[in-house]
Amino acid sequence: MSLTGWYHQKAAQCARMAKDSADPIKRADLLKDRKLWLELAGGIELHERNEFEAINVGRTKGPLKKYPH
Repeated sequence: MSLTGWYHQKAAQCARMAKDSADPIKRADLLKDRKLWLELAGGIELHERNEFEAINVGRTKGPLKKYPH
């Protein structure tokens, strides 16, 4: 399950508020916020996809294991 649902909800909320706003400055700020939330969600989705692919090929992006000498 993706962790991005909340970010997508915030983006949708900003879009609704921008649509309802009569003030052009506030509308522009809300649209910038929407873009930010979508960028954050996209970054998380990319990270999740990379982690999933790493696990599927048997490697992880964690620290290297230390073996006793």
